[in-house]
Amino acid sequence: ATEELPEDVARSLSPKNRAFGDTRRVLSYFRLSPDGKRMIYGGRAKFGLTDAGEIAPTMYQFMLDRFPQLKGFKITHAWTGNVAFTLDEVPHMGNMDGLHYALGCNGSGVIMMTYMGTQVARKIAGVADYDCGFDGNVFPSSPLYNGNPWFVPTIGRYFKVRDWLDRRFM
Repeated sequence: ATEELPEDVARSLSPKNRAFGDTRRVLSYFRLSPDGKRMIYGGRAKFGLTDAGEIAPTMYQFMLDRFPQLKGFKITHAWTGNVAFTLDEVPHMGNMDGLHYALGCNGSGVIMMTYMGTQVARKIAGVADYDCGFDGNVFPSSPLYNGNPWFVPTIGRYFKVRDWLDRRFM
Protein backbone atom coordinates (compact mmCIF):
# COMPACT_ATOMS: atom_id res chain seq x y z
CA ALA A 1 0.00 0.00 0.00
CA THR A 2 1.29 3.45 -0.84
CA GLU A 3 1.55 6.38 1.46
CA GLU A 4 -1.46 8.70 1.39
CA LEU A 5 -1.81 10.20 -2.07
CA PRO A 6 -2.97 13.67 -3.08
CA GLU A 7 -6.65 13.58 -4.04
CA ASP A 8 -6.01 14.39 -7.72
CA VAL A 9 -3.45 11.56 -8.04
CA ALA A 10 -5.76 9.04 -6.36
CA ARG A 11 -8.65 10.08 -8.59
CA SER A 12 -6.45 9.66 -11.70
CA LEU A 13 -5.79 6.02 -10.70
CA SER A 14 -9.42 5.00 -10.31
CA PRO A 15 -11.99 7.73 -10.93
CA LYS A 16 -14.86 5.47 -9.79
CA ASN A 17 -12.89 3.72 -7.00
CA ARG A 18 -13.23 0.23 -8.46
CA ALA A 19 -11.23 -2.95 -7.89
CA PHE A 20 -9.25 -4.31 -10.85
CA GLY A 21 -7.54 -7.53 -11.82
CA ASP A 22 -5.64 -8.16 -15.03
CA THR A 23 -5.66 -11.19 -17.32
CA ARG A 24 -1.98 -12.07 -17.29
CA ARG A 25 -0.80 -15.41 -16.01
CA VAL A 26 1.35 -13.58 -13.44
CA LEU A 27 -1.52 -11.34 -12.54
CA SER A 28 -1.90 -8.16 -10.56
CA TYR A 29 -4.90 -6.72 -8.77
CA PHE A 30 -5.35 -3.28 -7.35
CA ARG A 31 -7.74 -0.76 -5.89
CA LEU A 32 -7.77 2.36 -3.81
CA SER A 33 -8.10 1.90 -0.06
CA PRO A 34 -11.64 2.28 1.31
CA ASP A 35 -10.92 5.91 2.22
CA GLY A 36 -9.61 6.52 -1.32
CA LYS A 37 -6.23 7.80 -0.12
CA ARG A 38 -3.81 4.92 -0.89
CA MET A 39 -3.24 2.54 -3.77
CA ILE A 40 -3.35 -1.06 -2.60
CA TYR A 41 -1.56 -3.20 -5.16
CA GLY A 42 -1.14 -6.96 -5.11
CA GLY A 43 0.03 -9.76 -7.29
CA ARG A 44 2.38 -12.65 -7.63
CA ALA A 45 5.90 -11.25 -7.43
CA LYS A 46 7.57 -14.59 -6.75
CA PHE A 47 6.54 -18.22 -7.02
CA GLY A 48 7.83 -19.74 -3.82
CA LEU A 49 8.41 -18.87 -0.19
CA THR A 50 9.27 -15.23 0.35
CA ASP A 51 8.83 -12.36 2.76
CA ALA A 52 7.32 -8.90 2.34
CA GLY A 53 10.70 -7.13 2.31
CA GLU A 54 11.88 -9.27 -0.58
CA ILE A 55 8.84 -8.77 -2.82
CA ALA A 56 8.00 -5.12 -2.08
CA PRO A 57 10.49 -3.70 -4.65
CA THR A 58 9.17 -6.04 -7.36
CA MET A 59 5.55 -5.18 -6.59
CA TYR A 60 6.46 -1.48 -6.61
CA GLN A 61 7.88 -1.86 -10.12
CA PHE A 62 4.76 -3.76 -11.26
CA MET A 63 2.68 -0.89 -9.86
CA LEU A 64 4.79 1.75 -11.64
CA ASP A 65 4.46 -0.15 -14.92
CA ARG A 66 0.69 0.33 -14.67
CA PHE A 67 0.63 3.70 -12.93
CA PRO A 68 3.73 5.78 -13.78
CA GLN A 69 2.22 8.75 -11.91
CA LEU A 70 3.01 6.90 -8.64
CA LYS A 71 6.76 7.23 -9.16
CA GLY A 72 8.27 8.76 -6.04
CA PHE A 73 5.40 7.82 -3.71
CA LYS A 74 6.55 5.52 -0.94
CA ILE A 75 5.26 2.07 -0.03
CA THR A 76 4.26 2.10 3.64
CA HIS A 77 2.82 -1.41 4.05
CA ALA A 78 3.71 -4.76 2.46
CA TRP A 79 2.61 -8.29 3.29
CA THR A 80 2.58 -11.78 1.79
CA GLY A 81 0.37 -14.83 1.81
CA ASN A 82 -0.29 -18.11 0.07
CA VAL A 83 -2.57 -18.58 -2.90
CA ALA A 84 -4.64 -21.73 -3.47
CA PHE A 85 -4.17 -23.19 -6.94
CA THR A 86 -6.14 -26.18 -8.16
CA LEU A 87 -4.71 -28.67 -10.60
CA ASP A 88 -7.56 -28.04 -13.05
CA GLU A 89 -7.07 -24.24 -12.71
CA VAL A 90 -10.76 -23.81 -11.79
CA PRO A 91 -12.17 -22.50 -8.50
CA HIS A 92 -14.33 -24.91 -6.51
CA MET A 93 -17.17 -24.46 -4.05
CA GLY A 94 -19.40 -26.87 -2.25
CA ASN A 95 -20.48 -28.41 1.02
CA MET A 96 -18.61 -31.22 2.72
CA ASP A 97 -19.99 -32.63 5.97
CA GLY A 98 -21.93 -29.43 6.61
CA LEU A 99 -18.94 -27.15 5.98
CA HIS A 100 -19.46 -24.78 3.06
CA TYR A 101 -16.35 -23.74 1.16
CA ALA A 102 -15.17 -21.62 -1.75
CA LEU A 103 -11.50 -21.97 -2.66
CA GLY A 104 -8.88 -22.38 -5.31
CA CYS A 105 -9.23 -19.09 -7.14
CA ASN A 106 -5.77 -19.60 -8.62
CA GLY A 107 -4.56 -16.10 -7.84
CA SER A 108 -7.73 -14.27 -8.85
CA GLY A 109 -9.46 -14.47 -5.47
CA VAL A 110 -9.77 -10.72 -5.09
CA ILE A 111 -12.23 -10.74 -7.94
CA MET A 112 -13.66 -14.30 -7.80
CA MET A 113 -14.30 -14.48 -4.05
CA THR A 114 -16.85 -11.67 -4.23
CA TYR A 115 -18.92 -13.78 -6.60
CA MET A 116 -18.25 -17.12 -4.92
CA GLY A 117 -18.84 -15.77 -1.43
CA THR A 118 -22.23 -14.47 -2.54
CA GLN A 119 -23.12 -17.86 -4.03
CA VAL A 120 -22.07 -19.75 -0.88
CA ALA A 121 -24.02 -17.29 1.30
CA ARG A 122 -27.13 -17.85 -0.84
CA LYS A 123 -26.75 -21.61 -0.39
CA ILE A 124 -26.31 -21.28 3.39
CA ALA A 125 -29.38 -19.00 3.56
CA GLY A 126 -31.35 -21.51 1.50
CA VAL A 127 -32.23 -19.05 -1.26
CA ALA A 128 -30.14 -20.61 -4.06
CA ASP A 129 -32.18 -23.21 -5.91
CA TYR A 130 -29.62 -23.99 -8.59
CA ASP A 131 -26.05 -25.22 -8.86
CA CYS A 132 -23.30 -22.81 -9.75
CA GLY A 133 -20.73 -23.76 -12.39
CA PHE A 134 -18.11 -24.05 -9.62
CA ASP A 135 -20.15 -26.46 -7.42
CA GLY A 136 -18.81 -29.92 -6.76
CA ASN A 137 -16.59 -31.85 -4.40
CA VAL A 138 -14.37 -33.39 -7.10
CA PHE A 139 -10.83 -32.05 -7.15
CA PRO A 140 -8.58 -33.43 -9.87
CA SER A 141 -5.33 -34.89 -8.62
CA SER A 142 -2.03 -35.88 -10.14
CA PRO A 143 0.29 -38.78 -9.33
CA LEU A 144 3.18 -36.25 -9.30
CA TYR A 145 1.68 -34.18 -6.47
CA ASN A 146 1.90 -35.30 -2.85
CA GLY A 147 1.15 -32.03 -1.03
CA ASN A 148 4.59 -30.46 -1.61
CA PRO A 149 4.32 -27.76 -4.31
CA TRP A 150 7.85 -28.38 -5.62
CA PHE A 151 6.78 -27.43 -9.15
CA VAL A 152 5.44 -23.93 -8.38
CA PRO A 153 8.68 -22.01 -9.14
CA THR A 154 8.98 -23.77 -12.51
CA ILE A 155 5.37 -22.98 -13.38
CA GLY A 156 5.99 -19.38 -12.34
CA ARG A 157 8.91 -19.06 -14.74
CA TYR A 158 6.76 -20.60 -17.50
CA PHE A 159 3.92 -18.11 -16.78
CA LYS A 160 6.34 -15.18 -16.91
CA VAL A 161 7.71 -16.32 -20.29
CA ARG A 162 4.19 -16.81 -21.69
CA ASP A 163 3.14 -13.34 -20.48
CA TRP A 164 6.24 -11.83 -22.10
CA LEU A 165 5.54 -13.66 -25.39
CA ASP A 166 1.88 -12.56 -25.34
CA ARG A 167 2.80 -8.90 -24.80
CA ARG A 168 5.52 -9.01 -27.43
CA PHE A 169 3.76 -10.87 -30.24
CA MET A 170 0.02 -10.36 -29.78
